[in-house]
Amino acid sequence: MRNKLEHRSFPQLDADVFGECQSLLMNFEELLTREFGRSYSLRAGLAYSLQFSTSFNPISIKAMSEMMQKQYRNVKAYIDDFRSSLSDDIGKDLKYSFRVFLVPKVNNHPKSADVAIEFVNFDPSRPDEMEKYEHLVTFIKEKQIPVANLGYLKAGDVVRQVNQRSSKRFTHFTHMLCYTYFQVRPKGLSTNPSATNVKYCIYDAVHRDYVYKPEWVDFLCEKLKDGDFISNLRPKAEK
Repeated sequence: MRNKLEHRSFPQLDADVFGECQSLLMNFEELLTREFGRSYSLRAGLAYSLQFSTSFNPISIKAMSEMMQKQYRNVKAYIDDFRSSLSDDIGKDLKYSFRVFLVPKVNNHPKSADVAIEFVNFDPSRPDEMEKYEHLVTFIKEKQIPVANLGYLKAGDVVRQVNQRSSKRFTHFTHMLCYTYFQVRPKGLSTNPSATNVKYCIYDAVHRDYVYKPEWVDFLCEKLKDGDFISNLRPKAEK
């Protein structure tokens, strides 16, 4: 991951990897105090970062989406693949990723409050007290629904994007010739529809169709720079 990020700036990743980064610091703090004593503690430097807003500005969200360039997609895919390879025990462990809900703290007497932020450890030995926090989390937790095939394109999207980026006329028939010639996916009905080149295309078993990666559009646009590419494609694809 370090090699993928080197000399690049992806600020949109900050919120996504915050949990792992925070756990890294807290684990390092625990190691220092255990091995060398509390005099070497970094606790004063581990306070939470201040937030400037309770939600993202729509303009900021749009700007972040526009930054989803190829390099960012590669890094994000690497992170997602790594996380999916972890066991549930590791993925849910606070020592791997620190996840919290920040709940506004209401106090009728502000001067009597000792700290502005309190961290409550989950203690299985106190089930009655922990049940209260579970109810609170259930109340405030946003429902997160995974989106399948996020970032992939349908065949019509591929044709449209290629036409937008290339001066050559590109049709669905031409697209069929391309994925057949380059063996990106099987042609028509196939006994093995999942036999695709995953660099460019995957088979969606639920919808029984194919979806394509943005890299496939990049590849086609590069090939179309050759003026004779389309005219020479059909006889080659039909061999």
